[in-house]
Amino acid sequence: MSAFLSSFVAPIVLASSSLADATSEPARPATEPQIVEQRESDVIDSERMPALTLAPRFDSLRVGAGVRLNRVDSAGFDAFADNDWLAQLSLDATYAFYTPGRLAVASGIAWDFGERSSNARGQSTRLAVHRLSIPIEARWYFAPWLHVSGKVAPGAVAYKVRVDDASSTQPLTRAPWGLAVDISVGAGVRLLGGGKDYDPRRGRIWLTTELGYGATSSADPSPAPNRDASDVLGSDEPTQLRRLSVGGAFLRTGLALSF
Repeated sequence: MSAFLSSFVAPIVLASSSLADATSEPARPATEPQIVEQRESDVIDSERMPALTLAPRFDSLRVGAGVRLNRVDSAGFDAFADNDWLAQLSLDATYAFYTPGRLAVASGIAWDFGERSSNARGQSTRLAVHRLSIPIEARWYFAPWLHVSGKVAPGAVAYKVRVDDASSTQPLTRAPWGLAVDISVGAGVRLLGGGKDYDPRRGRIWLTTELGYGATSSADPSPAPNRDASDVLGSDEPTQLRRLSVGGAFLRTGLALSF
C-alpha cells in the first residue's frame, strides 16, 4: 500500500516543484544594485563639482562715472567760493590685471573736473580744477555681486584761475600745476546683469561708493594780465591771492559698467 502511495504522490510533487521554478523571477547578482547606486552617485558628484570648486569670475574691464564731493581745507579757496565744498564730475577706467581667488587688483586712469566762482570781494573770480590720477585698487568679493575695496591714486592737479578785475583791460589768468594723491575705501553692489554667477562675459552695472582723503600740493594762483608786457598801456601788476590747494576729505559715488 505504501509503495502504491509513493508512486502516486512523487510525480505530483515533482511537477509542482518544476512549475514553481518556471514561474519564479531569476535571482539578480548581489552586486548589481551596488554598481547602479555607485554610478548615480558619480553623476551627482560630477554635476556639483563645478559649483563647489569654481571661483567667482571677475569682469576685467570697468568704466565708471559719478560725482565727487570734496571738502577743501585751504584758506586760498575762499577767494573763489563762499563755502568749503567743491563738486566734481568723476570719470575712470580700470583693468583688473591680477585676480587670484576672491581678490581683484586693478589699475587705470581717472579724471575729476569741477569749477567754483565768486563775487565776494567786488571782483569776479573763477576756478576750474582738473585732477588726473592713476588709481590702483584692490577689491575683495564677499559674493559675485558684492565687494569692498581700497584704493590709492597718485596724480597731478591743475588750477585754472581767472579774475575779472575792473582796473585791468584784460582778464587776469593763471594755470599752475601741483601734485596730488587720494587714499580711499569703498564698496560696490551689482545692480544689473547678474544671471548665473558663472555665466560667460556680459555687461554688468554696479553702484559704487568711496570715502577718503585727497592731498594736493599748494600753488600760487595769483593771475597776471593776459597781454603782452610791451603793450603801450603798460603792464598791470598781478593780483595777489593766497596759496591754493584743494586737499581734504571727499565722498565719491556713481555707476560703473564692467564687462
